[in-house]
Amino acid sequence: MTYRCNVKWNKLRCIEPRALVFICLVMIVSGTKPGSTWAQSKVATQVKTIFEAAAIKLDGVADEEIVVSPIRLTMRHAPLSSAIKLAYNIQSYQLVGPDWINFQRYSIFATAGRPVGDGEMREMLRTLLSDRFKLIVRREFRDREMVVMTEGKSGHGLAPSEDAARMVISSEAGRTVFRTTTTTELAAFLSGGGQPTVDMTGLNGRFNFVLNFGRYVDQTVDGRSPMRVHNDALRVAVQEDLGLKLQLKKISVEMFVVDNALEVPTEN
Repeated sequence: MTYRCNVKWNKLRCIEPRALVFICLVMIVSGTKPGSTWAQSKVATQVKTIFEAAAIKLDGVADEEIVVSPIRLTMRHAPLSSAIKLAYNIQSYQLVGPDWINFQRYSIFATAGRPVGDGEMREMLRTLLSDRFKLIVRREFRDREMVVMTEGKSGHGLAPSEDAARMVISSEAGRTVFRTTTTTELAAFLSGGGQPTVDMTGLNGRFNFVLNFGRYVDQTVDGRSPMRVHNDALRVAVQEDLGLKLQLKKISVEMFVVDNALEVPTEN
């Protein structure tokens, strides 16, 4: 609701004195001029969080690369869907939009001009996508079946990380090593195996841990693809090695629906 404060000064003498004092105080505190609206005053004082410099160009299909540092964001051969997921800190299953956002590739080079945290970097990226792609995203909740990750009854086996750096994952024969990783990032990693997974552990901070999934690989020939066998072993390792619980449940999930986006961004 917009409250207007556009009373003409030559008519203020008709207003009851106490009301006049109230109106004048509101104008002084809010910085509203006669004839303007409170909403206009608020918009005028809002400052967008933006990158110091940014360039976007259409790119060809190749291996996607995303590098985020405290002062710089680099995305190569990335679809718009990847930029949206990074900007809103969501997983693939939460994003709904036209098919082309998953196929048309872009390179995005942006600098913050000063060190910023993850939250501010995402805010800068949201502003960039809004300005250059005219992106409009609507949020809504939908019921869907998900793998829910919670902490087991005996507690978790995650070692707190003292490093403030971002997640690093490395794979070796039969095991995957995670450094400075949140449980939300672990859930996103597991979602990549085809079963959307949501983090409901309630655990905060970053952790170091290892998934020795090799010992849980089922050698039974039952028609599953090698990738399915690998992903099933990973999920067993999460429960056996980390003390976390994975259950299939139907829950209400926040979805992000793309209502508008330009396939060709505006010029740099």
